[in-house]
Amino acid sequence: MRLLPLKRTNEYRYDAIGNLTKSKDPMGLITEYKYDSLSNMTEQISPKGAVTKYDYDKHGNVISVTDAKGNETQYSVDLNDNVTKMTQANGGEYTYSYDKAGRLKSMTSPLGYTKNFSYDKVDNVVKESDSLKSTTTYTYDKLHNMKSSTNALDGTTSFSMIS
Repeated sequence: MRLLPLKRTNEYRYDAIGNLTKSKDPMGLITEYKYDSLSNMTEQISPKGAVTKYDYDKHGNVISVTDAKGNETQYSVDLNDNVTKMTQANGGEYTYSYDKAGRLKSMTSPLGYTKNFSYDKVDNVVKESDSLKSTTTYTYDKLHNMKSSTNALDGTTSFSMIS
């Protein structure tokens, strides 16, 4: 008996200006995408016909996402187009703050869990710390590829680039 590898193919269709309009997974399930005149995706239609709708502000920032059941998630943005708050349909709020360079400084969950981020001079995240006293540090090579991540739970994980 000889086993042959399965051929798994994803198919993608695009409109004349490069917007993804359909995707077909290896099982033949099709997801469709619709856009406004500014190429903002306004609808995603699942293989089962469930429609997720997206609304935008005048700057092209997503301000709300409504799923097929009518659950709406709302987003607030600052003058630099950074998301500052995400309010879930159940009322839960995530808040986000940024440093002067526009990098994510912290995020806080509805339950008060906070994660803080520190960066090096070239904007790589070098440290994540949270309100549970967990810390993860990151190192990078000279091309800014991540070399390692280290935390108390997992120890050190090394990464390498293969060309």
